[in-house]
Amino acid sequence: VFFDLSTGSLSIKSMAPVKRWLEYLRTDKGVQALIDLMGKVDQIKKSEKIEILNHTITQTVQVPDVNSKEEIVGLRLGKDLEHALPSELALMADPATSLLFDLKYLESGLMCFDLQGMQSIEQLHQMQVEQKVTEDEPKGPMIICVDTSASMQGSPETIAKAITMLMVLKAKQDNRACYLINFSTSIETLDLSGGFSTDNLISFLQKSFYGGTDVAPAISKGLTIMATDEYKNADMLIISDFIMASLPQQLLDGISSLRGQGNKFNSLVIDSCFMEHRLKSIFDNEWVFDPSTSKVIE
Repeated sequence: VFFDLSTGSLSIKSMAPVKRWLEYLRTDKGVQALIDLMGKVDQIKKSEKIEILNHTITQTVQVPDVNSKEEIVGLRLGKDLEHALPSELALMADPATSLLFDLKYLESGLMCFDLQGMQSIEQLHQMQVEQKVTEDEPKGPMIICVDTSASMQGSPETIAKAITMLMVLKAKQDNRACYLINFSTSIETLDLSGGFSTDNLISFLQKSFYGGTDVAPAISKGLTIMATDEYKNADMLIISDFIMASLPQQLLDGISSLRGQGNKFNSLVIDSCFMEHRLKSIFDNEWVFDPSTSKVIE
């Protein structure tokens, strides 16, 4: 009965249980990690830019200190007897030349040694440095497929829709495009790439099929949307109990092709039933809502 492909009809149900789970899961670390993962760019998609940074450097320099008499640096005219040249002092030895010495002394014309010292001071210099900075590209759009088949009826569907609402509101906050696909054997879609009202989102999440389970139309629609410019870098998340048949080879080839272009395919399993050997190989990351702990884990 779980693999029945009977067609269900859309029905409208209350959002009150979804809102209660929304409040409960808002702070769940697993949900937050899943939201952060969706649309996250690879390292190869990170861009580099060159920033010009101003750096202040301290340089120690030696400058002359005229008040420090440490070494001879030249000659000058003056009247400092202690620095006068020996040839000038020799003029005092002969009475005939001592008068010349007196005249030079009075006119500060004695040839004297010029002495000065050196002192170390620190000078600040501004310099510009080029530096490469790696920055993340903005996170890409997301496509969320929500299972509303009969096997999801009850708490699994409520939890799936609460997580979907959290992810959509986060996408809106980050200005990221989001595309919702409600599936059973048929699909219902809602494009949230532009501005949208919360009423439209709630109205969409109120709808349920309660028919059989066939994820192939939902994935096929998602692959088609990924081919558009708006969603070419999108990641897909399928929220389901995965009580379903295998996928056609054509879809598997399409998933493989888009994965080569950098798109990611993720799953969130509501309960781990039937997932030990089914569909796991097509997903890059798999998350599970553990009903025993009411937590989302990777």
